[in-house]
Amino acid sequence: MTTASQPAWLEALRARVRAIEGGGIALGRDVARLGAPLDGGLPWQGLPRRAVHEVGGTAASSFAAALAARFLRDGRGSLIWCQTARSEQQLGALYGPGLAPYGLDWRRLVLVRAADEREVLWAVEESLRSPAVACAVAELGRVDLVTSRRLQLAAESGRGAGILLRTGVVDPAPNAALTRWRAEPLPGADGLAWRLILWRCRGGAPGTWTVGWDERTLAFAVAPGMAAGAGPARGTAWRQAVPA
Repeated sequence: MTTASQPAWLEALRARVRAIEGGGIALGRDVARLGAPLDGGLPWQGLPRRAVHEVGGTAASSFAAALAARFLRDGRGSLIWCQTARSEQQLGALYGPGLAPYGLDWRRLVLVRAADEREVLWAVEESLRSPAVACAVAELGRVDLVTSRRLQLAAESGRGAGILLRTGVVDPAPNAALTRWRAEPLPGADGLAWRLILWRCRGGAPGTWTVGWDERTLAFAVAPGMAAGAGPARGTAWRQAVPA
């Protein structure tokens, strides 16, 4: 091999390694664009479909809703949201008017209320295999490596993305999620905003962002102006408390 041909050969090899590390998902292909602040920090310049992503933290629900909105942005496919009575008690019931700022249309939402987490996993796995599903969300306390690999394989066989919405403390145990996030509300922000920590990214580096949600573009943007003093992040409530 000549010296002149080595750069192209090395670049091709590096690209192949990046694809393998990223779960076999090629750079720049089949991704949902999130918005400039996040896309630039992800190795795929967006968040891949046909993959499973994990979201935890005290603002995990709202961040998961925003991600789902981006996966549904192309106008094709449904959103499947799976929960148990226990997770509904913990996080609240989905609330239609509160989903409006994310651009989520109830006509494209299928809400699954399962008896337990085993049924949630079954419903999400079946949903991810369907080409009619753009995104499937599973509210779960924990998920092991074997189970998450099954979900990843299901996502690869369909066309949508899976979101594991963790309802408990973030679990550092290994699983097959392509990205693992922690989302916290941004105190004092003028609108919907989060502090996002990407603490595990296959094929990429961890990162931290402070971002808001632009209701006009329905995408993540630079965090809105901070109000004086600390306080809860403001925005339309999108889940309602469920009586105990």
